[in-house]
Amino acid sequence: MDEQKIGNKNQTVSNKTEIFYGLSQQQYAKKLHELKSSIDTTELSVGVIDSGIYPKNPDLDGANLSGTNLVDCSVSNRCANHLSYAQYKPVDSHDSKMAAIIAGNNGMTNATIHAYIDGDKSNEGDEFTAMLQLNKTHGVQIFNNSWGYIPGANESDNKWLNEAKKHTPDGDTKNSARPQVRAIHELIVNKDALLIHGAGNETKETTYGERLVPELNPIFKKGFLAVSSPREDYAHANYCGQAATWCLAAPSTSYSHDNEGKLEFYKGTSPATARVTGTALLVKGAYPWMKNENLVQTLLSTAQDFDDIKKRNATYLSLVPVKESEVKVNPKQPTYETTDDKGKKPSVK
Repeated sequence: MDEQKIGNKNQTVSNKTEIFYGLSQQQYAKKLHELKSSIDTTELSVGVIDSGIYPKNPDLDGANLSGTNLVDCSVSNRCANHLSYAQYKPVDSHDSKMAAIIAGNNGMTNATIHAYIDGDKSNEGDEFTAMLQLNKTHGVQIFNNSWGYIPGANESDNKWLNEAKKHTPDGDTKNSARPQVRAIHELIVNKDALLIHGAGNETKETTYGERLVPELNPIFKKGFLAVSSPREDYAHANYCGQAATWCLAAPSTSYSHDNEGKLEFYKGTSPATARVTGTALLVKGAYPWMKNENLVQTLLSTAQDFDDIKKRNATYLSLVPVKESEVKVNPKQPTYETTDDKGKKPSVK
């Protein structure tokens, strides 16, 4: 269990629920159940862009599942490969864990879960093409993106973004030479979609790459959010940095089952992102008339400021911030949750 450093050695991770939400774990669970029961999200769908759904995961038992995983939307593929769960078993549990937070049997909503598994290693952003496909075939408008490319040792953090800008010289994203940029434009501008993307887990002072999509076109701010996590909760979270005007943070600490049924303690900007996605679905369920820009404005404007949290909850002051020099990343573990121990994206099997 990778607990963060806290002032009182008798404190546990459970106290963080009170610190960040002002509620005990029991009160928080009760509130989530009340919201899930009182707000109808059964007509909504969510796209979980990740490593694929495994329906036998205990946290997905009884959840509303689409029945298929969309596989491989690379440039050379027609993006029409919907495999049944029987045809494809994910290489890891990451997608199932994120889906469970959003709409599992103990999750935040009752939305139908659609999933995409990346089979392309080109780092060209085929996930965006997949989102457009899920929108066209299933009407999905809210997407959870708990993934990200890690640049190589000699590559710029913003390699993907720089390439996208290079192929969109006049800022004309609708007619960009990059199909992935055109897909983002179609999703946000014409399909009223909301893309929610994790900020990453490398302890950087700013997020980078795909999380800076609105730099391609300011209009993308109407349907795009980046999500960090308080470093008091998860020390390795990247700060919002350059994404400050379209970014917010959410607690990441969670317990969930892997696909073999083992209960695991979990952290990262991935589960933080899933919580924001779940919240977006609840808001959409309560106010069906809201467009993507209304959802973005609501989430950003109702997020609490950390100074307000400190004033309200003295318990917060007992947390000791983790200094940069104290953050030690295990080189044998993936730096990013959707990569294997060699830093590669999971492959389709």
